[in-house]
This record gives sequence, C-alpha cells and structure tokens, in this order.
Amino acid sequence: MRLLKPNHAFKSASRKASDLKIRNLKTRSLKSGILNINRLKKSSLASASGISAASKVPPRVNSRVDLNVIFAASLSISWGLLLSLLVFFLPILDSAPSLAAEAVPVVEPRIEKIVERPGELFTQGLLFRDGFLYESTGIYGQSAVYQWPHPGKTDRLSSPILKTELPEAFFGEGLAAADGSLFLLTWREGVVFKLDPDTLSIKDAIFVPGEGWGLAAAEDGLWISDGTSALVSRSPKDFSQEKKEPLSVRDHKGPVTELNELEFDQATGLILANIWRSNLVAAIDPADGKVRYYIDLGSIASKEKASSNRPDEAVANGLAIDEEGRLWITGKLWPRLYMISYAVPGSPGLPKASEGANSGSGDLNEGGIAPKAPQAP
Repeated sequence: MRLLKPNHAFKSASRKASDLKIRNLKTRSLKSGILNINRLKKSSLASASGISAASKVPPRVNSRVDLNVIFAASLSISWGLLLSLLVFFLPILDSAPSLAAEAVPVVEPRIEKIVERPGELFTQGLLFRDGFLYESTGIYGQSAVYQWPHPGKTDRLSSPILKTELPEAFFGEGLAAADGSLFLLTWREGVVFKLDPDTLSIKDAIFVPGEGWGLAAAEDGLWISDGTSALVSRSPKDFSQEKKEPLSVRDHKGPVTELNELEFDQATGLILANIWRSNLVAAIDPADGKVRYYIDLGSIASKEKASSNRPDEAVANGLAIDEEGRLWITGKLWPRLYMISYAVPGSPGLPKASEGANSGSGDLNEGGIAPKAPQAP
C-alpha cells in the first residue's frame, strides 16, 4: 500500500500541472481573442465614423460648387418671375391714374354783405324759399324753426316772422324744403319732422334710424349727413333710402368726415357741406363723392370767435343759396349773416355781387381748425 501512494501522488501532481497549463493557455487565448476583438471594434468604429462624416459633410470643393449652382438657379428664377410680373402689370399701370393725387384747391371768399341778427341762435340749418329765409336751431329745450325776412332786403334781422319750438326732448338739426314741405332732422332721436312752410306747424313725424346732422334738397331728392364721410340719398315722399350705397366723400388725403350742414348749388351741381370743427366748406360732386374745392371761411370764423363769449361753440355752420344764386353763411351763436362770393376753380373770376350789396373787407386770409364744440354738431 505504501508503494502505491507515491505513484498516485505523482499522477495527481502531473494531472494538476497539466490542468494548470491548459487553463493558462485558455486564459492567454481568451485574452488574445478579447484584444483582437477590441482592435476590430476600434477599427470598425473608426471606419464607420469616417464614412458617416464623409456622408454628412461633403468635400469643401463639392459644397461650393453646389451652392453656386443653387444661387445661379435661384437668381434666374427670380429675374424670370420679375419680368413676367412686369409684362403683366405694365398695361394696367399705364392705364391707371397717378398714385399722387392732386391736392384739392382752396378758395378764399369775398364778403359782399353783412346783416346783423340775434346772436343767441345755435344754427343747424339754413335755406331760402319763396323770398323768405328759414333757419333751424339746436340745443335741448331751445330747438326751433324760424321764418325770417329776406336778408338781401335789410341790414338787420330783429325778430322772426314765424317761429315753432320743438318739444324739449328733441334736438333740432338740418333743414330742407322739398315737395311743398319743410323737413327737419333731429340729432339722436331718430325723428324727422315735416312742417308746413307757410305756418311752420308740424304736419307729420317720420322715424329714421341713426343720427341726423345736415340736410339738403337736390334735383334728385334729399341728401342727409350723419357726421361721417357718407351722404345718404332719401326720398322726400317717405324718407326712404333711394340709393343702395351711401355717397362716400373723399379728397386727395382720403375720407372727409364730420360732414354737417348741407346746401345744394344748382349752378355748379355740387353739394356744399360745412365740416364740423373746421372752417372749410367742401364742394362735393354727387356723381362720385370727390371734393372739387374748398371754401375757406377762416377769417370770418376767427373774427366771430374772437367777439363771442362762447368761442368754443361759435363755429361756422349754416349755408343757404338764395333765388339769385348768392351764397349766405353764418355760424352757431354768430350775430351776423354774411353774403359771400368766390371764384370757382376753372372759372374766369368772381361771381357778380348783387346790385346795391355792401362790400365787405375782403381781407380773408389764413383759415384754421376750430376747437371742438362741447355741444352737438
């Protein structure tokens, strides 16, 4: 038994050494394999990154070539599009009016006659009919309609021939004569009163929506203003709107707003309109709404304001052409009526003043904008 022991130990030792050698070989092989795998991974990653970089960023030379080609193509398309637009729009531009609108002429009137009158009237409408002057006034509790003698036959209007006061709830505005009646607007009450011109008695009341400012009788009906740049044509029979679209009033700068008292001039076919808070009277073509010229009442208005104890309210308002074609003007709280003449642009000179008319100073110069009145227009 003892003889077998060493041999067994030797075999065991030999087997252990052999196993250790095998394990070492396996370990070295494994490490070598891992190192090779890592080298292959790094090589693959480097190769892949090179390919990816090349695919994302082309060579500089190629990039420049592509950009130049793109720029040239874009420039060619832009020029072609521009030429096409020019070819299309040139005939239209040639036939269109000039974009720079010509300024509206402004004329300065000459005073032909001055007539004194009561200075407490808040004038809203003025007209001549059958040799009399009719006037409508505003302010709640003071609104009325007056019949006066013709101012061309006197130097002073002391007291009216007839007078009709409105109920306190109504604010009188523009006045016009048509179809044998007088029509009186109210400011915000939506009512138009129909009066007998011989007695000034109220015959009827017509309900019309919206505000009423100025009113004038023309050859084709009544024109009404509401303080905007629009004039509406209405029938004197029932006050229905005759034209579907309002007349839009414009000058070279755009819409002309705050149109107030109106008067139709048969000699020129134009509608004259006071402009609230302005010393200008617009001469409007009813065919297209364009302002053909302005009459500047600046010097007259400035003198009236200077002598008024309520200058902020003493603004120009009131236009009436008598049977002889003479234009009379006044204003709110003005103690005077003025007959004026002026040269219509394109005409040879001033219209003739009436015989026996008192010449005014004729020193009208600069106009201006009157301060906003605290009362209604």
